[in-house]
Amino acid sequence: MAAKSAPRLKLVAGPVKTFVGAADTVTVETLAACFDAVGGARVRTAADWALPRVAGQALPGGEPVESHALATALMVADLGLGPDAVAAAIAIPAATLPEAELTAVLGADVARLALGVARMRTIESLSGRAHTRLAVDARARELENLRKMLLAMVEDPRVVLIKLADHTQTLRAVVKSADTAARTAAAQLALDLFAPLANRLGVWQLKWELEDLAFRVLEPEVYQGLARRLDEKRGDRERYIAQVIATLEAELKDNGIRAEVSGRPKHIHSIWKKMQRKGVDFEALYDVRAVRVLVDDVKDCYAALGLVHHQWTPIPREFDDYIAKPKANDYRSLHTAVIGPEGKAVEVQIRTREMHQASELGVAAHWRYKEGCCPRWPTGGPTSAPPGCVRCWIGGMTSPMPANWRASSRPVCWTTPFTC
Repeated sequence: MAAKSAPRLKLVAGPVKTFVGAADTVTVETLAACFDAVGGARVRTAADWALPRVAGQALPGGEPVESHALATALMVADLGLGPDAVAAAIAIPAATLPEAELTAVLGADVARLALGVARMRTIESLSGRAHTRLAVDARARELENLRKMLLAMVEDPRVVLIKLADHTQTLRAVVKSADTAARTAAAQLALDLFAPLANRLGVWQLKWELEDLAFRVLEPEVYQGLARRLDEKRGDRERYIAQVIATLEAELKDNGIRAEVSGRPKHIHSIWKKMQRKGVDFEALYDVRAVRVLVDDVKDCYAALGLVHHQWTPIPREFDDYIAKPKANDYRSLHTAVIGPEGKAVEVQIRTREMHQASELGVAAHWRYKEGCCPRWPTGGPTSAPPGCVRCWIGGMTSPMPANWRASSRPVCWTTPFTC
């Protein structure tokens, strides 16, 4: 029986986008219900073994270890990584046994994932040393080497994805902690190591949150200032975006293009970086007002782009075609900026629904396919994949890297996407 699709969790409105549900409201049964009977049983086994061993313990920022493990596991379930990864996320805080003993309790796959995440703590400590002892340029090189080392040392991309979820939960908790040292350390580690890894693996869902939370801790005044500026004109901006959406929806429908048009959430750290890079004020940014168009296929992407440019005047040098020339992490989309209604600049992103799924989940999309969560695989598993869709890891493969973790015109190696 194929695993059930993990429920997609809605996002809370606001400068920092997080999953709904406080850590202390997550239960083992919530997690087990994401899967079939066999997968749910693996999750319960891990919880029954691990959670009593960490009862009453707290992390440096004050978060209860049990709440942290369950909240991390919920993120892992939402990423669609399957019951073994969810069970591993629960077991990590208690995974101090030798591998043979842990395998006997949890099974080989769960034990391997849990121990893989635990071993990554070595890289975390090296990252801290690089931050404190090296000059800026040397530190950047050292951190890049650490990221490459981390990706090379793990045999399964789920290990890195679980760790990204783990650190995201750590950062959520310490943001409100009175422990300044714990807050600063977690935030710096996010910007130095984990947000760049999330970017490299294309997991934008976690990248944005890691960056925004870290920025909130490390630059609180700048963060709050930008958050206020976003909030001051939120009503006007929402009315404006609604007008743009209505115009685009009508135009696309009249031209026979099936599309979903929505406002695009803004991320404070990315706004600040763009202000620094372009040397402009907040009001001069084109993508403070932004919409996203999701269509069925690549042909419709370019047809929709033509309609946008016909409707409004495009802004010179603000068009990027990441479909014809994807980014290094295989991100694909069309980006344009136009002079919209009332003479105001607005950014428009256009992509297929498949591109959007891949841009949000990155390498995690591979495991959504494998766990039967992809609508193109109605029966689940790689054997029912349409030709050329994706080549999954299958038992018996000797290489630890999938040749192509999602539909693409070129191979994408999850560990070194810049050179494949």
